[in-house]
Amino acid sequence: MRPHLRSPYNGLSGASGLYTAAYFVKVSADQTWLQNAKQYETEYRDGDTPELLCSRRQYALVMKGILENIPPPDPPPSGLELSYVPNAQALAKPIHASTAGFIEVTDIGVGIEVVSRHLYIFGWIFKGKLAFRLVYNEAFYDRAFGERILALVKENLIENLRSSQL
Repeated sequence: MRPHLRSPYNGLSGASGLYTAAYFVKVSADQTWLQNAKQYETEYRDGDTPELLCSRRQYALVMKGILENIPPPDPPPSGLELSYVPNAQALAKPIHASTAGFIEVTDIGVGIEVVSRHLYIFGWIFKGKLAFRLVYNEAFYDRAFGERILALVKENLIENLRSSQL
């Protein structure tokens, strides 16, 4: 898709991406939720069909048309967003029992795919350890820049924790 879009979206610096992995399945308005769920389950179990592939193609064509007609923002969006994942321990149990014994989860990660200039920092506590992850698009920032951002966040956090104890 990228070569067919207008500048700046048609090159690496635009970092455009279009993902069409959804299933498009029509359900009748008079079906119950359970009937809908059973129909979806059958569709997912059967996998790709010619109709599914056709719907993905149509979706991509529609999205391409929309993206071609959107003027690029000036200036391009950018920023840093901080998100905290509360109770991360509830998302992944630290110990799992199996017939062979126990499996220990020592660490977890949180992240997303980014196609814009935005930077995202996710924070969470797992097994008593505070962790952060910076997620960004490498078309716009290099690793050294990301490491500087994380160092500033760490420095700010430590400074504010110390001042709150006074």
